[in-house]
Amino acid sequence: MFDTTRAAVRYLVGRLQARIGALSGNGPESGALTLEWIIIAAAIALAAVGAVAFFATEVTKYTNQLP
Repeated sequence: MFDTTRAAVRYLVGRLQARIGALSGNGPESGALTLEWIIIAAAIALAAVGAVAFFATEVTKYTNQLP
Protein backbone atom coordinates (compact mmCIF):
# COMPACT_ATOMS: atom_id res chain seq x y z
CA MET A 1 0.00 0.00 0.00
CA PHE A 2 1.30 3.44 -0.96
CA ASP A 3 1.46 5.93 1.89
CA THR A 4 1.41 9.52 0.63
CA THR A 5 2.72 11.01 3.85
CA ARG A 6 5.66 8.62 3.93
CA ALA A 7 6.48 9.41 0.30
CA ALA A 8 6.33 13.15 0.99
CA VAL A 9 8.62 12.86 4.00
CA ARG A 10 11.09 10.74 2.04
CA TYR A 11 11.09 13.30 -0.76
CA LEU A 12 11.68 16.20 1.64
CA VAL A 13 14.48 14.34 3.41
CA GLY A 14 16.09 13.62 0.06
CA ARG A 15 15.87 17.29 -0.96
CA LEU A 16 17.34 18.33 2.39
CA GLN A 17 20.23 15.93 1.96
CA ALA A 18 20.85 17.29 -1.54
CA ARG A 19 20.86 20.88 -0.24
CA ILE A 20 23.24 20.02 2.58
CA GLY A 21 25.49 18.25 0.09
CA ALA A 22 25.49 21.31 -2.17
CA LEU A 23 26.30 23.63 0.72
CA SER A 24 29.14 21.52 2.01
CA GLY A 25 30.60 20.93 -1.45
CA ASN A 26 33.47 22.85 -2.99
CA GLY A 27 31.65 23.67 -6.20
CA PRO A 28 31.22 27.27 -7.35
CA GLU A 29 27.45 27.06 -6.94
CA SER A 30 27.61 26.22 -3.23
CA GLY A 31 28.38 29.79 -2.14
CA ALA A 32 25.85 31.26 -4.55
CA LEU A 33 23.16 28.99 -3.15
CA THR A 34 23.85 30.18 0.35
CA LEU A 35 23.95 33.84 -0.68
CA GLU A 36 20.74 33.40 -2.67
CA TRP A 37 18.88 32.01 0.34
CA ILE A 38 20.27 34.71 2.63
CA ILE A 39 19.01 37.41 0.25
CA ILE A 40 15.60 35.75 -0.03
CA ALA A 41 15.32 35.44 3.76
CA ALA A 42 16.32 39.08 4.22
CA ALA A 43 13.72 40.21 1.68
CA ILE A 44 10.99 38.20 3.40
CA ALA A 45 12.00 39.53 6.82
CA LEU A 46 12.01 43.11 5.51
CA ALA A 47 8.57 42.64 3.97
CA ALA A 48 7.27 41.21 7.25
CA VAL A 49 8.62 44.14 9.26
CA GLY A 50 7.06 46.57 6.79
CA ALA A 51 3.72 44.79 7.00
CA VAL A 52 3.79 44.84 10.80
CA ALA A 53 4.55 48.57 10.84
CA PHE A 54 1.80 49.30 8.31
CA PHE A 55 -0.85 47.25 10.08
CA ALA A 56 0.12 48.60 13.49
CA THR A 57 -0.42 52.17 12.32
CA GLU A 58 -3.70 51.28 10.62
CA VAL A 59 -5.01 49.50 13.71
CA THR A 60 -3.98 52.45 15.87
CA LYS A 61 -5.81 54.86 13.55
CA TYR A 62 -8.91 52.68 13.64
CA THR A 63 -8.90 52.25 17.42
CA ASN A 64 -8.50 56.01 17.92
CA GLN A 65 -11.72 56.53 15.93
CA LEU A 66 -13.73 54.27 18.24
CA PRO A 67 -15.89 56.02 20.85
